[in-house]
Amino acid sequence: MLLLAHLLRNQLRRDHRMTYPVDQILHLMKANGQFMLKLADITRGSSQEYAQIGTKAASEFANRFQTLQLGKVPSFDSEGAQQILSDMQKVREETLGQVRGVFEEWQGAWSQFVPADGQKQFADTVQGFFTPFLNKGEEAKPAPVKAGTTKAE
Repeated sequence: MLLLAHLLRNQLRRDHRMTYPVDQILHLMKANGQFMLKLADITRGSSQEYAQIGTKAASEFANRFQTLQLGKVPSFDSEGAQQILSDMQKVREETLGQVRGVFEEWQGAWSQFVPADGQKQFADTVQGFFTPFLNKGEEAKPAPVKAGTTKAE
């Protein structure tokens, strides 16, 4: 598809007709392609880190059962679990920072060609899509329960 667009652009340049809109389209296609490749690379990297953390957690969990004696509950220290959770939080924050950087870079590429009046609507739509993924640990708060009622009501 990029080859076709490149050939079209070159043909239009040779004909000296309307190269500007084609250049805009090619620039936006390139920005979109780079955006997707960078997001895929970020996803691959963070997935590998999460897999390593998961391996570490499974290993630590399995080690606790090696010393298991009949009739006794295995001891679980919170230090190991806290370290695993801390590692997961660190990877999450790094990933969010990378995604924000790539998103801002992509947004900058689009802002060169999208008219100012259309930028706000477009930015609001895209931001609305990514907002749930970019919230830093802000979880939905449960609705308050009225006195005399249960959560199920």
